[in-house]
Amino acid sequence: MGKSSNAKAGFGAVFAKDAELLYYNGQRSVRKARLITRFGRAPRVVEDWAVPITHSSTLTLSADENVLIVTDTAGGHYGLLAETGEILWRSVAIGEGDAGIVLPDESLLFASWDGALQRIDPKDGKAVVKPPRPDHQIRELQFAPALACAFYRRVLPADSERSRPGQSLWRLDVDTLESTEILPLSVCNDIAVDPSGKFAVMLDDLVFGARPPSMSLLEYHLSEKNMRFDVCIHDLATQKVVQSRRFHFSDPSFKRLRWSPDGRIICFVNGKGFGFLRRGDLEPFAFVPAPFSSDVTFSADGMLMFLTGWQTSTLLRVMDLVDYPFLAAQHLAQAQ
Repeated sequence: MGKSSNAKAGFGAVFAKDAELLYYNGQRSVRKARLITRFGRAPRVVEDWAVPITHSSTLTLSADENVLIVTDTAGGHYGLLAETGEILWRSVAIGEGDAGIVLPDESLLFASWDGALQRIDPKDGKAVVKPPRPDHQIRELQFAPALACAFYRRVLPADSERSRPGQSLWRLDVDTLESTEILPLSVCNDIAVDPSGKFAVMLDDLVFGARPPSMSLLEYHLSEKNMRFDVCIHDLATQKVVQSRRFHFSDPSFKRLRWSPDGRIICFVNGKGFGFLRRGDLEPFAFVPAPFSSDVTFSADGMLMFLTGWQTSTLLRVMDLVDYPFLAAQHLAQAQ
């Protein structure tokens, strides 16, 4: 099988805490796979099962790992017995959103892209409390255990077809579910908070030169000579940039940023695959090609990754990134 293992196309994925089980979306199904990673061997899928849930989108595992919550594209949740895949309960849809997070009291918090919050008990799917509803979009909840709080991105729509949407970073109190802005509005591709909750990485767009009136801002950014980006690390306490590096990528179709559980690696996803930067110097050191790439999920111990895409998904050991070196000639139009 080699050092990586491929699966059918999927998007949402979640590892069990011991990294011996992986749940992921397959083609019109949800799959459970048992992984063999002992003795340094490559991870292999040795069993799976499918549950027919139409348009499965994201997966969340309860704190005791007994219930797998599958969320469809309408924001409806299905509680599955993790052992067998039996559907235990269903909840009312709240609108499309991202994966939920497990809170300290073991309840689950979900958010829709149009700003609806939902806090439920994973045992029966019933609401624990009715949260307040922010008056803005909520993207990608992240829980920071060290700070006992959550973070999310607020995305403001572009004011015209010639401009780009803006994003800001917000902190969410998991007790009161009240939110506070901590990084102000910026025109950027993505923002992601590190596992400590103290730093955030942001991918900033840079504009060079005057834009012709006939060219939209998107077209201007996609033109070869203007595809420059700053990868910036922000200290959330001071809101200051403490580290940055500029790149001139040959493919500007960035989708998201992700941190490894130990905070030592930052992954970026673009239209050609998955790139990896060292946190210490923001130096790109690996790139895993994957057309139509979507997202990366790390195991809790940081040893495994599940790279998902439209065409295929790959299970990979982090230690094997040495087999996928980042080649500047292929991925950088110019590095500065």
